[in-house]
Amino acid sequence: MIRLCTGLLLTLLSLTLSSTAWSAPPEKANAPAEEADLEDPFEDEEDPFEDEEEGEDEGGMGSLLDEIAEEFSEVEPESAWDSPAEEQRSFPYTEHHGLFRVRTDFMYRLHLGTAIFGEVDKQFVTIGTSGIRPPLSENLVNNDNPDFGLSTVGSQDEDSLSGANLRFRYSPTIHVSRELRVGLQFDILDNLVMGSTPDYGMNRPDTPLAAFSETQNSPVHGDNSVQNSVRIKQAYGEWVSPLGTLRAGRQAAHWGMGMVANDGQAPGSDFGDYWDRIQLRTNLPGTELEMTLSKDSLYTGDVQVPESEYYGQSYDAYPEDDVNQFAFSISSFGSSNEDLAVRHHRIHVDREPVFDWGIYYQHRSQLKDTVYGDGGAETVDVDISLHTPDFWARLDWSPEPGKHLHIEFEAAIVFGEIGFIPQTQTSAEVFQTGAALTIDWTTMENQLTLGFDSGFASGDKAEYFGVRDHHNLGTASDPNKKLMNFKFDRNFYVDQILFREVIGTVTNATYMKPWIQWDFFEQPELDAGIRMDLEWGIALQPEATPGDSFNLGVELDFSFFYEELGVFRADMTYAFFIPGQAFDLVPGYMDPDHDQSKISEWAARIQSRLIWMF
Repeated sequence: MIRLCTGLLLTLLSLTLSSTAWSAPPEKANAPAEEADLEDPFEDEEDPFEDEEEGEDEGGMGSLLDEIAEEFSEVEPESAWDSPAEEQRSFPYTEHHGLFRVRTDFMYRLHLGTAIFGEVDKQFVTIGTSGIRPPLSENLVNNDNPDFGLSTVGSQDEDSLSGANLRFRYSPTIHVSRELRVGLQFDILDNLVMGSTPDYGMNRPDTPLAAFSETQNSPVHGDNSVQNSVRIKQAYGEWVSPLGTLRAGRQAAHWGMGMVANDGQAPGSDFGDYWDRIQLRTNLPGTELEMTLSKDSLYTGDVQVPESEYYGQSYDAYPEDDVNQFAFSISSFGSSNEDLAVRHHRIHVDREPVFDWGIYYQHRSQLKDTVYGDGGAETVDVDISLHTPDFWARLDWSPEPGKHLHIEFEAAIVFGEIGFIPQTQTSAEVFQTGAALTIDWTTMENQLTLGFDSGFASGDKAEYFGVRDHHNLGTASDPNKKLMNFKFDRNFYVDQILFREVIGTVTNATYMKPWIQWDFFEQPELDAGIRMDLEWGIALQPEATPGDSFNLGVELDFSFFYEELGVFRADMTYAFFIPGQAFDLVPGYMDPDHDQSKISEWAARIQSRLIWMF
């Protein structure tokens, strides 16, 4: 009777565990190993922090559990449910991941109060020293009349911009077999501004005014939006072969901290590096190091489509104008679940300091380019060859529960030459350097974290930052023959206003940012807290800034957040920026004929986000 009851009880238990394994939520995308809900391969080992008295339970509950386990070990499984669910799963099946984000923004004077009317590239436009332009009421069209005049362009009668936007990202993985997978990523309504596609038309009889619109239309490129409703970001296949994991197709690229290559998979990202790539990932023979070899097609130029065969195969019209890239990396940081589990155990169970490192190298080249003129497509020799070596290192140490040290560093150099630049009709040398560092120490039972972030990106003596303002290649009469402005990847965010919006990224600058974070409570799957960041930016080449000064300014950010790890996050950030003299408007900036001067003014931003993850 006891055997029968025990068998029934444990059979029910096994059914419950099997069904749980089927319905368990996925891990948070790109979560650090110490945060991921990983299965511990060392769970059968003795816990060094376990109370020794817990094992002294002779004749008690422990003895009863041992008897039940012994009884169950003698019972033969009667169905497939008694085996691990993953081994009984039939192929193919789909693994679902993604997120839905709603983001609101209120931006006050992010144009810094320096907008004027000027001529750029033979076009009359509103210009200024910030990458964010003022409201439409401040532009030329709304001020070019006798009652106002050009002097009122950018008069700061209105300084605020606000709105909300959406993104639904769906990233399924289709498991064809144990060795074969297909990965996809769709961005639906990608950063769509809410209310931007109303159903109306000025010549429509039913809704001639936007105020009469009763619904929103789907975004269609060239019709009511600059993009379509769906953007396909990734589509690739994977084969786990005897030589390693082969991945081919359009895929996100990431390395180290994301300073050079950033996949844009973080919930707050807007951009991403998606390359048409064939990559082999394997272990370096005779070592435990992970190695990757990649061939990337970054540009093919014109594509030839046979007449009347628009649904047939297209061809690269001229292979010699292609931009090709070869990449190679070696890293001690393994990417498999087993590697992450071992790393997690070493940090949080063995209490060992874990040091990871990696080297990355890419070579980008282009022999010819296609220039379009009155006579059609003309090929010219450009002879571009760019080399980018990169070094990355990371240290994690948790000496005792509730305390953790994290140090991470990345440095890169870009060097090479460009034989011919069409915009300036000259050649140029390239030598750029950049580095980023982050240090944080968590203490007081995982509640207090003190951090310091810093980095630099080399600058250029030629005018402009070369991101949101204007390229800094120079002109035919005054070419820039030594390109030195290193640019952080657009997804490497360090603040809310200065580098993210006003400049566009970290370039021609160094920054220093101490920060502090307080978590209200400690729970593995739940977090809420506040954070404060204080950042100072310095221009490395003052003559390249709008105001010809080294002082970029100071930014103070306050954020409040609540998160259910891997499931939901709600946060709000208030940012306050005091620009330095580098963003003052001086005579001749962007338009040599203007003689106006304006002192840049403070700016503020309030951003909130709701993010659902699965």
